[in-house]
Amino acid sequence: MNSRPWLFAFSLSLLPLAPASAQTPPAPPKEQPAPAEAPKPRLEAWPTLPSDALKIAQTDVERVRKAATDEMAAAGRDGLIKAGAATAPLLLAALGKEKDEIVRGRIITVLDQVTGAEHTRLMAKEFGSKSRDVRMYVLNRCALYPDKELRSLTEPMLAKAVKDTAGVDSDERYAIAVCATSTGSTAGLLALHTAAVENWNKRGVQIRAALEGVRGPEASAIVLALLKESDVPKPNDPLQAKEDRQRVVACLNLLAGCGDKSALGKARAFLDSNDNTVRVAAINAVLGIAHNKPPVANLSAFEAVEMAKKLKS
Repeated sequence: MNSRPWLFAFSLSLLPLAPASAQTPPAPPKEQPAPAEAPKPRLEAWPTLPSDALKIAQTDVERVRKAATDEMAAAGRDGLIKAGAATAPLLLAALGKEKDEIVRGRIITVLDQVTGAEHTRLMAKEFGSKSRDVRMYVLNRCALYPDKELRSLTEPMLAKAVKDTAGVDSDERYAIAVCATSTGSTAGLLALHTAAVENWNKRGVQIRAALEGVRGPEASAIVLALLKESDVPKPNDPLQAKEDRQRVVACLNLLAGCGDKSALGKARAFLDSNDNTVRVAAINAVLGIAHNKPPVANLSAFEAVEMAKKLKS
């Protein structure tokens, strides 16, 4: 066979649907699907625990922090998860004091279990924490749950972080940028481009998710401005220098998440690249922009050429 079965299936997914009259009407469902669950409201205060339960939770936090055995750590973790979001302030305070990286990991594991979308505005109160570990946690956590109300907090933080390169390290600057982007701000796109160049394999999933909050002409224009006319491939072009290739691939990766129709023509132009890394990034950009599809990974050069042909047709 000339390609994988999924490649054939993909090509079919791009074909126009047959007229309604030519389609067999679907059979009625046997059961009505359950209605979609309404999003939980954003809370303005953490839940509270009765005094006795609070003392138990405090003990469980210490079990997690100072556990001599895995069983002790598990007992503390399970107790805190059962108590729920009311334990988050205790855990954040513990995270801010903890020096041991392994213990911080245990605390974060519990925090991930007891916090969610409804707690973004409560976690945002810790954006200015004196503890870098706390700031990093709440920024990255809030980025997972887009909340436009946080934009007014994250944009000034990002502006300050960009200027204060000595006081804010690149990891924290990235965390601020990805959180700001998730709120609908385009102010962090240049920082995300830098992160995409440096470590897309580690951060690509998080960046792609955040970019959906800014998809449109404004974000497209910012990213397209990072591409040069000389970047556009021509027949028999030699491979680009490593730095140029990384910049172009990072731009295409961002356009896959934030690009709109204004960026489609430029993304399609890179389908003709002789560099398979660039070609695959262009494929994913076109898939994201035109078909709202997730990226395809691990394409061979042959598969990428075949898919590029289908996307150009």
